[in-house]
Amino acid sequence: MANPLRILSRPAVVLVLLGLAPAVAGAQGVMPLPIVAASEPFVSERDIKVYRVDLGTLPERGALRVQVTPDAAHPDLETEITIGNWALDFTGPGFFCIYSSTYADSATGVGVNVLEAVNEIVQCDPRTATFPFNWSGSTVDVQIRVTDFGQAGAGADADILIRGVTKVPTRDLFEAVETDLSLQTAYFEASKDTVLYQRNSSFSNGLGQYLWGGMDYTLIGPPFNLVFRQRLNSLLAFPLLSSSSPIPFNADIVDASLSLYAWEVLNGGGSFTLFETAADPSGATWSEGNADADFPEFAGAQATNFAATASHRQRSPSTSLYPWDSSGGDVAGLQLAVETVTTTGFTTFSSSALANAVQGMIDRGNANDGFLLRGPYSLFGSQDIGVRFASRNYASPFYTPSLRVDYVPSNPYTDGSFNPGVVSFISEGENFRWIYDTDEDDVLLTSIGGVCDATEPDFVNNLPYTYEFTGAPGYTGLDCCAWQVESQQTGTVGAGQALFFHNLDPLNPANLPPDSDGDGIFDPCDNCPTVPNGPALGSCAGPAGVAGTCLSQADCAAGFICQFAQQDADFDFAGDVCSVPEPGFGAGLAAASGLLAAYTRRRRRSADPRRVRLALGWLCAALLVLPALARAQLALPVDVPFALFGAPGATRSYTIDLDTLPARPRLVVDVEVGSGSPASVFEIELTGFTGLPADPFPFSIGCPLTSDPSGGWTSGPMLGGARLEADLFFCDPLLNTWNGVEAQVIVRALDLGQQGLSASASIRIEGITFVPTELLVQQVMGPRSVTVTADQDTVIYGDDVDASNGAGDFLWSGTRVVPFLGAPGVYFRYPRKSLLKFGGLSTVLPPNALVNAVDLDLYVTAFSSSPPGVGVYAVAPGASWSSGSADAPGDEFLGVSDTSNFDVDWSDRTFSEPWSTPGGDTTTGAALATNFISSTGLQTFSSPALASAVQDWVDADDFFDGLLFQSPAVGFANNGVQFASEDHPNPVLHPTLTVDFEQSSPSGEGRIDPDLADFTDEGEDFRWIYDLDEDGTFVTSIGGVCETISLPPGAGAFTYPYTYSYVGAPGYVGLDCCTWRIFSAESQVVGTGQAIFFHNLDPLDPANLPPDTDGDGILDLCDNCPLVQNGPSLGSCMTADGVNNGPCRSDLECGAGETCDLSQLDGNGDFLGNACAVPEPGLGMGLGLGVMGLALLRRRRSADLRRSWPASRP
Repeated sequence: MANPLRILSRPAVVLVLLGLAPAVAGAQGVMPLPIVAASEPFVSERDIKVYRVDLGTLPERGALRVQVTPDAAHPDLETEITIGNWALDFTGPGFFCIYSSTYADSATGVGVNVLEAVNEIVQCDPRTATFPFNWSGSTVDVQIRVTDFGQAGAGADADILIRGVTKVPTRDLFEAVETDLSLQTAYFEASKDTVLYQRNSSFSNGLGQYLWGGMDYTLIGPPFNLVFRQRLNSLLAFPLLSSSSPIPFNADIVDASLSLYAWEVLNGGGSFTLFETAADPSGATWSEGNADADFPEFAGAQATNFAATASHRQRSPSTSLYPWDSSGGDVAGLQLAVETVTTTGFTTFSSSALANAVQGMIDRGNANDGFLLRGPYSLFGSQDIGVRFASRNYASPFYTPSLRVDYVPSNPYTDGSFNPGVVSFISEGENFRWIYDTDEDDVLLTSIGGVCDATEPDFVNNLPYTYEFTGAPGYTGLDCCAWQVESQQTGTVGAGQALFFHNLDPLNPANLPPDSDGDGIFDPCDNCPTVPNGPALGSCAGPAGVAGTCLSQADCAAGFICQFAQQDADFDFAGDVCSVPEPGFGAGLAAASGLLAAYTRRRRRSADPRRVRLALGWLCAALLVLPALARAQLALPVDVPFALFGAPGATRSYTIDLDTLPARPRLVVDVEVGSGSPASVFEIELTGFTGLPADPFPFSIGCPLTSDPSGGWTSGPMLGGARLEADLFFCDPLLNTWNGVEAQVIVRALDLGQQGLSASASIRIEGITFVPTELLVQQVMGPRSVTVTADQDTVIYGDDVDASNGAGDFLWSGTRVVPFLGAPGVYFRYPRKSLLKFGGLSTVLPPNALVNAVDLDLYVTAFSSSPPGVGVYAVAPGASWSSGSADAPGDEFLGVSDTSNFDVDWSDRTFSEPWSTPGGDTTTGAALATNFISSTGLQTFSSPALASAVQDWVDADDFFDGLLFQSPAVGFANNGVQFASEDHPNPVLHPTLTVDFEQSSPSGEGRIDPDLADFTDEGEDFRWIYDLDEDGTFVTSIGGVCETISLPPGAGAFTYPYTYSYVGAPGYVGLDCCTWRIFSAESQVVGTGQAIFFHNLDPLDPANLPPDTDGDGILDLCDNCPLVQNGPSLGSCMTADGVNNGPCRSDLECGAGETCDLSQLDGNGDFLGNACAVPEPGLGMGLGLGVMGLALLRRRRSADLRRSWPASRP
């Protein structure tokens, strides 16, 4: 350690020493700080030195530090330092001030001995508006004595330094972060559960030992003869989000299973369905209360303490809150899992839907509503049924409900709170921030993908935080977030660091990084690792640079500030105390300082020194080249290999000579960021056009300069680089306007990314010829099947002609039988009929579909003991009926009226059109198909008559009349079949219609849009490339026929209508292709594109898409030169005699006399593009013909066309 007596060189200290001698042996006067005594003699252990300190000379937020340094002959000198005998000149000190006249601090040490009075002094004198006193007039005594002279014996000298030091708030936080993303498992016991009893909506069972699911059967005899079948449902919730939950908030749930133990199976048990409980809009959740029913708890007990019941989420004898929408509890969405319970023992519910529900609870941050369990229920049952499960209150925890969750943390995560050291900044208007959180949103992204997020303090002393790692899995190393906290009242700024040890032990000293400058901030976190600027040691910083280290402002000369808190005024990621750049480098070097920091400081701790030298080399080049680029008018293309952006908002501007654009120009600007700033955000503008005519581009549609000559193009913010494509051809299709015109390209750094460092980027500005093109993909299918789900269905009721059930879960086919009172043996029979429609068929069946077979699938959910047959009929054409929104209760055998009055019912097809025959009009008197029901489950109705009815829909292009099914009105008791409707909560059970069909001839039609270049008013000429007789029709090798549709003269086509038909072998599976060309007679630009037809293949499956080997924008299947570029994305420079001189994107990239072939040119019509390699000399005509043959095979063109082609192209 450097000798603290270096401070003697200061004049102020010398004056203190001149007055020091009389006070050495005893406290003979009050002494200001600092107090320095060199070579104080200690003769014996009775020799005591006392110094009375003027506490009014303490620095801001001061601590009193005493240091005793023995002479060289006594390295093992043991001394005792005591600070006591406080004489305080104020009353009512701070809340945490513990001093009194009798209080003393003491420390005994060997060698250099140091004692600090830290916490108490600061807490007694925070110098705030709340505590306006200070230390003026107060004193304390410092007493020093020798307790052991060591091996050299008595008689020793010691240097004594008593000084005030500024103590800024700081804290080192060390956290271990495991980046293991392997599968983990958590188990949860229920946090609450209860039973909902429909039979008595004021009963509950929150403290009971059992849960129930099932049906309570009640028969009330004569004279009422009433039957009630009411559910028992159970609610359960688990503490997924409690503080003890091991699942992090960002976990990905892989699997979940809920286990219950069945103690009793009542009358056979049955099927149990698990749902997620729906949340109340108010946010209130259900409570289990403290009702405790009598064994076996099938009947429940009076709800108390706001318990959940069948009618309310919270209910007490006198108060009911938050009603359920449906009796027995509300469910959110579809069922999660279904299990059949017929024996006692464990039952486990598990499914992907259950895992998704748990995921949703964690993502929403609310698991209070939990799950609802429904048991077996029978429409025709005549006894109680159900299962009794152990609840969370069961005596043995082995049997209680449990939830197992398998999860993977999506990102390693940790959280906590830290106290900024011993200095609390209590009531000082403290302001905490991550140092380089420049947008001050309390979130800092580190270079390796760490995310430090500070939250509002839970108390003024504690600062909560979270840390999430979003970088590469398995990372091993350190991450760091440095922070500042500022007292707005005292002006003191503190700093600290949070170090995160990824897959390393933070308790292992070998893993702790160094602190090279000893300022209390470790090198990976330090913005100036070789010059002290941290809470343990600062530097005096001024306009001229750094003038030594400091422990308080008193150590610095006038005009210098003692910096303790990593200050960086310009946010260039190099602390203010770092070395000042050499004169003459100017603003360019200042802007680049952040880049250097990226390679040499904490954000690139493992940087290769060669990369640093490379960065310096680019830096020097940039300083010389960039100013010239910014001023000059630049011809295209422009390449800037290295541009520096020193801070968010930094820009680079380039003036472009637009007279150097190619024909039909698109200006392309590419910004590619350096590897150190992958998450930076850039934006590109093209603006500042000068030299434009007075009325620019009055005819150009799509040109932004037409309406606003001062406007232009912008890329908008783009992550990880940027690209701007400005389609200038919209403004100047004829290339006659850009002479003398220039424009500004501005590249702006909006955000410097996760590491917050200055960013480097390469920039290229070029003009390319934009040729019209399009890849058209169309599917052509043979025989196939489509399945659609009913989009509307309902029940109509013969005994209630205004009733329906359009929103119900069930459909009915059957009869309600009512005995005629007073006439035994006489019965009224009222049919129930159901209507379905499948409007979705209109979007999946082509107009020329030939229907081969039809299956109507209905799911039987219940039926009477002797159900009649069910017949399916086609509804007669007429106005389109609507199912409405009526939702019948219970088993829905009795309907309800739809309040909208727009639903179909027994009497009326629509609001304004009655049925010709009440109960529905059908096309035939006989059923299209009839089934006799003998079991629940899937029932399929199918027949040629049903297929014929769907064919009629296709032919009439009317899919909105639908089907009707009904049963004969027979029997002496209610009878019928219940089916699941399209509103049933389980979509697997919804009615579906499957149609097997084929097209009379596979065909397609559409319009080709040559992308953004419409060639409007340019004398455009569209044609299939190898339509050599130019009749608008091209026949492919497999029998596909591409044909253009003629347009009226002068139509100025934006798109080109076409048809495609297939006349080849039936059942073909594969691809077909027609390529096209479009030529502008005025701009002399030729565009090209392709239409690909997928025969019985999925065009959305990437595996079915052919490659584009040469990357020219024409897929190999369609390319007349698949290995050499000659398409709209990339062409080849061609000489007049057919020599290929390399790739190009405009004529400007080719030599004199060369043209850039961007459009599949084939001058001799031999099906081999001009850009392909010239055959070797001497192979003669045989090879030439062979090349044509290969081309015919590879290009899928055929010599077997439907018409003869001329030998040469016209």
